[in-house]
Amino acid sequence: MRFLAALCRALAVANLAAILCLGTKLRLANAEKKVSVSEVVFESPIETLEWAGADHNVVIAKTQKGHVYRSTNRGKNWRDITDLLAKMGSYSSTSSYSQLNGFSIKSITVNPVDKNIILIVGSKHSHFISSNAGETFRRISHSGTIHTWIFHPNRPKLALFSSWTEGCNKSFLHTLKKGSSSGNRCVHQLFVTKDLGATYQKIVDYVVQFHWDGNNKANQNRVFFTHHRKKQGDQPRFGGWMKTIDFSFTDDFGNRVETPIRGGNKFLASNGYIFVAKILDYDRQTVSLLVSTNDANSFTQVQLPHTLTEKSYTILDTSEQTVMLHVNHGEDSLKGTGNIYISNNLGTRFALSLMNNVRTPTGECEFDRIMSLEGVYIANIKDDELDDLEHIATNLHDFTESETEDEDAEAVKIDHKTKIGKVDQPIRTVITFDKGGEWNYLRAPTVDSRGNRINCDENDGCYLHLHGVSNYQNLAPFYSVENAVGIILGTGNVGNYLSFDHDDINTYMSRDGGLTWQEVHKGAFIYELGDFGGLIVMANDLKHTNQVIFSWNEGLSWYDFELGSKTLQVDNILIEPNSSSMEFLLYGSRGKSGVLYHLDFNTLGQVQCVGATTPDRPESDYETWSPHDGKNSEKCMLGRQLVYTRKKQTAECYNGQDFRRPVEKKSCACTEEDFTCEFGFSRQIGSFECRPESLDIVFEDVKIAKCTSSGIFYVTAYRKLPGDSCSGGWQPPPVAIPCPSHAPTSSHARIVLIIALFIVIFMLKQGMFGDWTKFGELSYDAYRNVQYKVLGVAKRRSSSLQGILSAISAYVNGDSTRVIFGSSNTPGSPPGRRKNNYSTLNNFNSGNMFMEDDEDDDEHNLGNITKMSVSFNHVHGNDYHNRIGSGSNLSQRQRSTSNNYLSAAQENAAVDPIFDDLDVFEEDLDSHAIFNQNNGLGSLNPTQGIISSDAPISFDNFNPTELDVNLSSIPSTSFPKITPPPANNGRPIAGNNPGQDDSNGIELL
Repeated sequence: MRFLAALCRALAVANLAAILCLGTKLRLANAEKKVSVSEVVFESPIETLEWAGADHNVVIAKTQKGHVYRSTNRGKNWRDITDLLAKMGSYSSTSSYSQLNGFSIKSITVNPVDKNIILIVGSKHSHFISSNAGETFRRISHSGTIHTWIFHPNRPKLALFSSWTEGCNKSFLHTLKKGSSSGNRCVHQLFVTKDLGATYQKIVDYVVQFHWDGNNKANQNRVFFTHHRKKQGDQPRFGGWMKTIDFSFTDDFGNRVETPIRGGNKFLASNGYIFVAKILDYDRQTVSLLVSTNDANSFTQVQLPHTLTEKSYTILDTSEQTVMLHVNHGEDSLKGTGNIYISNNLGTRFALSLMNNVRTPTGECEFDRIMSLEGVYIANIKDDELDDLEHIATNLHDFTESETEDEDAEAVKIDHKTKIGKVDQPIRTVITFDKGGEWNYLRAPTVDSRGNRINCDENDGCYLHLHGVSNYQNLAPFYSVENAVGIILGTGNVGNYLSFDHDDINTYMSRDGGLTWQEVHKGAFIYELGDFGGLIVMANDLKHTNQVIFSWNEGLSWYDFELGSKTLQVDNILIEPNSSSMEFLLYGSRGKSGVLYHLDFNTLGQVQCVGATTPDRPESDYETWSPHDGKNSEKCMLGRQLVYTRKKQTAECYNGQDFRRPVEKKSCACTEEDFTCEFGFSRQIGSFECRPESLDIVFEDVKIAKCTSSGIFYVTAYRKLPGDSCSGGWQPPPVAIPCPSHAPTSSHARIVLIIALFIVIFMLKQGMFGDWTKFGELSYDAYRNVQYKVLGVAKRRSSSLQGILSAISAYVNGDSTRVIFGSSNTPGSPPGRRKNNYSTLNNFNSGNMFMEDDEDDDEHNLGNITKMSVSFNHVHGNDYHNRIGSGSNLSQRQRSTSNNYLSAAQENAAVDPIFDDLDVFEEDLDSHAIFNQNNGLGSLNPTQGIISSDAPISFDNFNPTELDVNLSSIPSTSFPKITPPPANNGRPIAGNNPGQDDSNGIELL
């Protein structure tokens, strides 16, 4: 038997060998080593477990029926102290619990600063405090109810607490009595105690939420609170954002109160940031978020990149000088989701990190930080591709007044209760290794826990998906602890999306920070980590069981043992807060009773690991490991390479509670992974490219001042992740963005406009006053052989400006140059006729012409055309049509008009041959900007035009002022026209077209 065990140990480097040897190992464990198991049965299931004492030897338990128990040996033996506490109240010292009129315990809170201080709040008017880890208690002098108790973050004897007055317990009939005294009002009051409840004083009435500042070292007495402005009558207790609630603070416990934000309903103070949710619209129940980084002396409006409805907020993380914020936008199509945004170091401007993050109605988000690693987070999203959608933490969410306190005393781990259920939702799990800069789906394992191959192709959208906190009552959520570096546990499935069918769910583990995963057991299990991650303990989470399984080698092989002959429904497995011991508490229910097992793995007699200071050597039980995302060859994260020392997976030994993990740090060169998107930019899942979400970006004033409506400006689409320490290497390139339409016009554009207007007015003046007498007398006969060199040239949007410059040049040089503009109802024009606002320059050989952009094309042989008609139809793109040909192609109205005005031109009939070039019309001509008889410039009506050779030209009715106005209204793509060149020559900026924005990617903040 020992030989087989040794052989298995030698072969355990492979999963298959471990599986083959599993049965032998289990038999060895049962035959030679045993886990110490102690069972305790309680009157009802356990609701809360709290560790107390300097070394966490004391455990306090509260049951569902309100009994309280104390253990002094980490949960192995227990004593019911409920009667003892009840007798310290207003009850007879001879009374038993059954005679104490239903006295029970409401809550247990351990002071986070001094673990020896324990508060026990009773359901009646008796509350108790201990300064020696529960060995003795004394009664608090306050005789009213205690709704919320918050210890000071630095001074262990100071605490804030709130209480609802006796008037809140009055009956409905009592409220109808006339003349009820004001003393019977229902009011929520805030108090402070400086001696753990021996004495206390009131700070304010009508309080909603309160908390210590915690950030102000200069004045540690500062208290933040929200309260009702109107302090009369009963305090409103209905939920929802309210106009009459204000955010205030006091530095002297209520003697002087400052109110920086009227309408501030809820707040959070954390790591130097103070966030306040201020009501925006009462009817729509929307809010805005403000932030302060100077202890509430001033506030700044948080800037999100979209003007979306903001219903509530959840602050997910405030570490490393950045804020991760979940915003519930309240859209029906995205019910149960919100967007995650990442802030700059001031917490004021947020960029979108992740869309459609799953959330509960109370603001809990399926978003978790991997506690042992920096910058690694796992989240669940409702995937756009699957659902066809268009678009732990302190919550700022819709609330009732009974939910407004910030509870500092939390259970060590959420109580997982099993409820059978099946819900089909298109949910996927994603992970980030750079604090939200880039998100990717989880890689599925290649083989299952039995060695069978898993068929899962990422090209088909197949990944690993894990359950989160919103489903914790059914299944255990993804889980990690600070002292188990790189280890993550979760329950879920491999496929296209997360399954809620219990038959599909298995238990998975990663030992490299989420980069790769392995299936460790079929079925859904509840789990806990001990011995700094060296010991994993699990039990079935869905079925009654009496079996526990565990692994010494991070899931490479598993042992099992039985708790006893009776089964139970397991609710949870817990360990002391440091996760360093090898003693676990497994509890659950058996019928109406609560059952708790103390599991001590020290009795297995495993040897202690050696070689922590000499890792990677053959004789050492330790190795070095650096977390990474698989894309960086230098294994860097957040600009640095961290080298951890951890136990080798094949080493079956224990670390011991005195183990201290060595860590080395090295600086790295910057890569794209060290940057996230700037305000107004976002990434798709699996991409590093930051693309603009909208061209309506909020710009800095200094940039706007240098930007003109006809130009472009360059912005930085990336910013370094807060807390990232990289240097050199990749630097983000600037991104070209068209200047916004409201930007000022450039000085060069203004000069060109002024020159153009001057030339036009000057030329019109010459025609009207006879200085150019023949200018107004010439008919089209004089131009029958004109070569049209420049004519609002197709495919070159700046050609209109070139026409102006050519006209100026020709005029100066004395060429036979004419610039013709159409006008309304010009004398001599036939009815229904439209003049054309194009330029005609320089005669060359008769009958031949070239487009300026088509100089390499063959000549256009015009041939003998007797008549010509041009029809402009109000259509676009490939449907745009023009007709050029003989009279047989004309409409009846066109024929009658043409016959009256086409005579001499029939001989050589090269009338406006420019319209014979289809390049002009197929892409560039915009009929909306063509002159017509009734509407002048910019008509949106379908227009018809006929060019004749014998009509006289006149400018008698032309209005230069009106021309100036109309010129500015011509669309930038119209033809032909005289206008400044459009921004970027009318060409879109590649990669920055809002039409290219992919809503499946990430929006931003």
